[in-house]
Amino acid sequence: MSENLKIFLVSVTVTFLTALSVLFQLGAFTEIDNGRAAEVAEETVLGVPLKYELSCPERGEIRELFYDAVTLDGADVTKRAMVYVPYDYELSGADYNVLYFYHGNKDDETALFSHGEILSVIDNLIYYGDIEPLLIVTPTWNDKENTDTKREAKSAGVKALAATELRKYLIPAVEDAYRTKAENAGEAEAGKHRALAGLSYGAMMTLHAGILENYELFSSYGVISGAWCSPVSLSAAVAEGYEEGFSLDLLYAVNGSCDFTLTDHLAVMTALDALSPYVEKGENYRFLSVPKGSHDWELWELSIYDLLQALWKN
Repeated sequence: MSENLKIFLVSVTVTFLTALSVLFQLGAFTEIDNGRAAEVAEETVLGVPLKYELSCPERGEIRELFYDAVTLDGADVTKRAMVYVPYDYELSGADYNVLYFYHGNKDDETALFSHGEILSVIDNLIYYGDIEPLLIVTPTWNDKENTDTKREAKSAGVKALAATELRKYLIPAVEDAYRTKAENAGEAEAGKHRALAGLSYGAMMTLHAGILENYELFSSYGVISGAWCSPVSLSAAVAEGYEEGFSLDLLYAVNGSCDFTLTDHLAVMTALDALSPYVEKGENYRFLSVPKGSHDWELWELSIYDLLQALWKN
């Protein structure tokens, strides 16, 4: 099949799925119909086992990290990220992998660690030996204050600014302040010790600021409850990365069968899977469905639980 024909067929598929999305949002389909769309997903996840939601005897710590950056208008600004530091960080002397995680619309850098039992889930995954201890950094893509973030998140300027901030300011600040495996690895290997993920609008920011603009900095990505990105552009970015020697170890996607972003999310990821020879379902690409999952923190807690185990197992 020629490349032009392949792109044409994928474009038709994306158009069809987008049309379904519009009809769904207009109420043309029921919750059951949207659940059928989730059958495209490779796997189904059901819930977080109770023991991971209980208070852990070895709790990590949430710290603030302040770093210099710039605003959309070019002014200097001091921004804040939150950092999850595992229980034994100070005593271990070890270096750590780092997950960078973007929040959703109308939230900020505190969101991930402020909802439900997510902190206990992270602590217990480490405590029970399911995953390696890691650092989790939650920045904000908000420009200044948390105002009208929906408009800002969609703008090309904010996406470009987030990409620059990630590369030029945030990662250097994290690797200066904490012991990381990436800092001591060569350029070709450093990305294997960093992952970038986000939920809702943060999923969109992950694709734009990560795969499109900073592909070489990460080898694993998590896209939860959203995408809103061109699959053709994503495919081209991955191909360019491979040509330069940077592999894609994991592209993890998850959504709920009742989440209003599901159909659009599936459209982007299905098209990317079809377009790119470097994105292989069952190998380095997973799309998981959560039955009855909605666009809320119950779904996102389960997504974090599963994503962490897909990244760096113990």
